[in-house]
Amino acid sequence: EYTDVLFKKVQQKLIMSGSILKPDIFIDELGLGVDSFTYIEIPSIVPISNRPIIRDYVGSMSRANFDKNFPLLVSKIKEIADKHMFEKGIIPTFTYNINYHLYMELNTTLKD
Repeated sequence: EYTDVLFKKVQQKLIMSGSILKPDIFIDELGLGVDSFTYIEIPSIVPISNRPIIRDYVGSMSRANFDKNFPLLVSKIKEIADKHMFEKGIIPTFTYNINYHLYMELNTTLKD
């Protein structure tokens, strides 16, 4: 619903992401028209060995299970952070609620 507000005053648009899995569907959902774009995929310059994806589940983060499993998530993140203290990483949180609670928890505890 905001595509017109974002794009109506420009003729060319550049949309960059590391996670556009199906570009034609992505563009169609933005309402830009499947015939109006050029998709360019550029391989990463970072070797795969330097960007592993590690899945280490601690439990469901649904509303029903959040209070029970959130402390496990915090504990797991601290464990990983301790092992990789001088490295960078990304924690995809999937929801604002998880993001907010992690920020509030880790913003204070990781400083100690």
